[in-house]
Amino acid sequence: MGIGIELIEEELRALTPETPLFKIEKDSVESAKQAREIAASFYATAGSILIGTEMASLYLSEPVEHTAIVSLDSLFSVPDFRIHEKILKILLSVRSLATETCVIQTRKPDEKIFTYATGGNSMEFYREEIKARKQFAYPPFRILIKITTSGNIFHIRPAMDEIVSMFHEYGAIAVEPLTLQ
Repeated sequence: MGIGIELIEEELRALTPETPLFKIEKDSVESAKQAREIAASFYATAGSILIGTEMASLYLSEPVEHTAIVSLDSLFSVPDFRIHEKILKILLSVRSLATETCVIQTRKPDEKIFTYATGGNSMEFYREEIKARKQFAYPPFRILIKITTSGNIFHIRPAMDEIVSMFHEYGAIAVEPLTLQ
């Protein structure tokens, strides 16, 4: 229920101090080679636990008995029109590794995405997602271009106006810059 995997690691070490614990995440793994070695050690050590961020799934190729996803709910607040795709990808990927159980910790069990993932119903997900994208004019129904700049608002405003005028014939619109006080 905390941010980061440190709390999960701490809880697992307290609950199962004798269990070999492996970890794959960007702060503790310096290279892909090291991540592959950790994954290989995990697979070679019976009864061990591997904890990791989404990065860990890139190095897991063999099935395991049990998998779990913790603190997935934080992804629902990411302001990206593709976030539901990412969540579904994570859910399906981790679920496909489990030979027995896959546990998902969530405060939002009624979200449709969990129904799609647990039922493996990616076609229904696609239908809903494409319908929403059409409604809100997201890709593939519209091309989005994000141009970011920083600096003083008095310097940014003319640059933004110039960029909008360059794309005007394509129906470009400008979103007001975010000013941090």
